[in-house]
Amino acid sequence: MSTKRGPFLKASVGAAPCLSITGFSLIETMVVMAIIALLSTLTLLSVSVITGSHLAKAVDTIDGATVVARQRAISSSSYVALVTTPASSGTTSSGQALLLVSAKLNASGVMQWNATDAWVLLPPDIQITTSSFYAPGGSSLSGNLPLNLSGTPVSNYAYIIFCPDGSVEAPTLGPTINLRRSNKSTSNADYTIIVQQDSGRAKVVGD
Repeated sequence: MSTKRGPFLKASVGAAPCLSITGFSLIETMVVMAIIALLSTLTLLSVSVITGSHLAKAVDTIDGATVVARQRAISSSSYVALVTTPASSGTTSSGQALLLVSAKLNASGVMQWNATDAWVLLPPDIQITTSSFYAPGGSSLSGNLPLNLSGTPVSNYAYIIFCPDGSVEAPTLGPTINLRRSNKSTSNADYTIIVQQDSGRAKVVGD
């Protein structure tokens, strides 16, 4: 007795086998997710390391500028102003900047200021604020600075003056420079540089 095959079975004879389509297994999915998480973590760490290195560079730059200003004032028997551009000035898109300018009293007893160095740009992701610094005209330095910044005259700045005896002239005791990362969630400074008025020496205090 023979068994007849139905139409469907007849059509299936000799047909190409169906392709087997499968998705990712749970283990494969977990491995991919772990790799993505690892890459994201490495990216965040890289940004943090770069910002941290910029902060350290800014601290070293400003601290070094105070040392140079004091030594130059003593060695040349002149007055040396440490000048900073404020965070709100927007003077340059590259970040805030520092400048040293020096002066001696002329025959009329008037300070004549001259730039002795080029502007030093600070990293753009680091913000600095000053306390107990003169504003333009607050002491003997006023008007536009003797050196343009990025081709633009600078009339908005803050400064303190290192004197020939090594001391510092400032509006009040304890002029300070605060540094913080611009992407920091709080307004607290990461570092504070305190300049001692009697000796002109600077002290770096961490957060």
